[in-house]
Amino acid sequence: MFEANQAVGNYWIHALPALFCSANNNLNGILAIVNYEGADTSSLPTSTPFTPSDTNCEDETGLVPVVPRPVGTFSEDSSLDINLIPQDNLVSWTIL
Repeated sequence: MFEANQAVGNYWIHALPALFCSANNNLNGILAIVNYEGADTSSLPTSTPFTPSDTNCEDETGLVPVVPRPVGTFSEDSSLDINLIPQDNLVSWTIL
């Protein structure tokens, strides 16, 4: 969940993937900047990034969706269509 409730400014978003189950060659470069309306977009954020207590390859537990959505059922003999879409040095993906 992302909650924009801070003072006007620029803030870092930093994703830290699980080290033992991620094939990522840019672990320290998964960054983004959130600019609040009215902030000076020419300056870098001064916020301190959150550092998780571990980056083990484990499923999180106790998560509760903000907006629950029924997803139906999935069995071992079912399949999903996954698409990777590289564009302009970014990769997005979809699950159908």
